[in-house]
Amino acid sequence: MLQLRRWGLLLGALVLGGCAPDVGRSADAKVNDVGDDDRSREGEDLLAIPRFSTAWYLNLDVVERISKFRSGIGHDFSDSTESCRSMKHYFCMQGCVSALPPVWTNNAIVSPLDGVVESLQPEPPRGIQVRVTPSGHPDWRVRIFHVTLEPDLQVGDIVTAGQLLGTHASNDTMSDIAVENVLPDGLRMVSWFETLSDDVFADLGVSRADLTITDAERDAAPIQCEQDQPLGEGADALENWVDLRR
Repeated sequence: MLQLRRWGLLLGALVLGGCAPDVGRSADAKVNDVGDDDRSREGEDLLAIPRFSTAWYLNLDVVERISKFRSGIGHDFSDSTESCRSMKHYFCMQGCVSALPPVWTNNAIVSPLDGVVESLQPEPPRGIQVRVTPSGHPDWRVRIFHVTLEPDLQVGDIVTAGQLLGTHASNDTMSDIAVENVLPDGLRMVSWFETLSDDVFADLGVSRADLTITDAERDAAPIQCEQDQPLGEGADALENWVDLRR
């Protein structure tokens, strides 16, 4: 009982404090990553979401809960048309809701897709953000946060689905993943699960809808937010998590 209480107190610190989702990295993509080039192509449905992810980027066996797309977890991470919501997914690993100690830096991070490493962005003191452009989809990026890289990984490297990128970088920050789509009129964020192939997604045992708060639902339950600060009032108005271990 004392151990459960101990890790229960630690969980509070994880979610509300030290192991909370990284704060201060609001979607820099919103202001920095939208190019001036018009990437539209005649006859192409720019709003279609390709299923280019064909592997889990970490081992599901160590994941206890996943935050929903547009959740109130962490900080504002949104796109050109939405704001004050987290448009990515946090993966909270062992010790998140159980009494297990959070030894997260042992967990491998792999590429969920075939593609090219576009950038390796330092996130001191918690590792590197890896951005991969999917093969055949130059207007899309997958962003994996807080990685301790394999020594030889470099910008421009071709990676394949399942290839080791490194390990999770910190025991006090959750792993998170985001997907962005550059459109002629701005940036669109989509749930990573929308890009995951059906056969791989089936391993999760829930629906994509379970992992998403819709735009209308979020607008009806708005969150107060300030730049580089945790999401504020209203962040807990909707269920933010899908628990995988009960």
